[in-house]
Amino acid sequence: MAKKKARRGTTGKVRLSNKTKNPKRVPRFVPRGDGEGVVSWNKEGTVAQNYAKLNIVMDVNKIAIDTNAGKDTPVELLVPPEREKFTPMPERTRAELRPLVRKYGDDVRKMARDRKVNKWQRTQAQLEKLLEHYRASLEHDGVPE
Repeated sequence: MAKKKARRGTTGKVRLSNKTKNPKRVPRFVPRGDGEGVVSWNKEGTVAQNYAKLNIVMDVNKIAIDTNAGKDTPVELLVPPEREKFTPMPERTRAELRPLVRKYGDDVRKMARDRKVNKWQRTQAQLEKLLEHYRASLEHDGVPE
């Protein structure tokens, strides 16, 4: 028992480098020299503004180089529009809602108060969300109510 305590005290602190403390930090780039073509860094401007002025790409994933033009000019990639994500309702949940919809239609308040058919005692707000998802999944599947 005493040896464990003695060993526990000998380990030092774990020190993190700045890279692991803040992985999203944008690295600073300050051009040096007084030669021709060197643009001065604007201290009042943001990093993104200075990078744009210096033609430096900040996010390589969003910009590609146009090789057809013969120059290395940054060109924005054509990103396809985001599709609407649809998750189908599980069959078990559909089976729970079918008798409620048959009996009450759109009246969510009565559905919430019925103890026999609403076995899981879902609240009015929960049933409203489920019915919206239920109708969307029926429409997605092409099944009439």
